[in-house]
Amino acid sequence: MGETPYDDIIHFRYPYPTDRTRLSSASRAAQFSPFAALTGFDKAIRETARLTDTERVLSEDMQALILGRLRQLDTHSHEAPTVRITYFLPDEKKTGGAYR
Repeated sequence: MGETPYDDIIHFRYPYPTDRTRLSSASRAAQFSPFAALTGFDKAIRETARLTDTERVLSEDMQALILGRLRQLDTHSHEAPTVRITYFLPDEKKTGGAYR
């Protein structure tokens, strides 16, 4: 093989400083660990990215249907029927909300 630019020094040992002790691997790694330069920035980004739904406006026909079913439940309440209700819960921090 041909000669490389570092053939004359490649076999030398690295001259570590003798006036201070070497850091452990963990201490050296800690120097490069991430830090929060802007406190709370990550939280603000997550909050901004969080999606909310818009509240749907029910048609009069749908409102009448729901009212009829509620009346039906009221008349059969002594039977303790199991019901499933979906409702809109407004978000406390931003526009919109979520259906539960």
